[in-house]
Amino acid sequence: MRPVNHMVDGEVIVVGTGVGVGIPPYQHVVAYEVDTLDLDTQQGRCVIVTGTAEPVTDPDELDRYRRSLHSRLPGGQEKILRIHPAAITGIEYLEPRRNDR
Repeated sequence: MRPVNHMVDGEVIVVGTGVGVGIPPYQHVVAYEVDTLDLDTQQGRCVIVTGTAEPVTDPDELDRYRRSLHSRLPGGQEKILRIHPAAITGIEYLEPRRNDR
């Protein structure tokens, strides 16, 4: 488990990783989790996607994804993985309710 750069492209999730991250061979089942949390409000969400993954090998697709992925992490995006979701679950963290009595 490690942070990676990602984007949604239609019905798939595209993940860009550096050289040190392994890419599963075609059609392996994976789980992918994305979390956000606002530190001031303590509100956010956690989304978990389970599906099949495949490496992107087409040169035109690789070029397009590398241009579209906005890198927020150190390292390159030498490897690109496409995840086809089969199940999406999650939880939303809302502002705690206060008991005003």
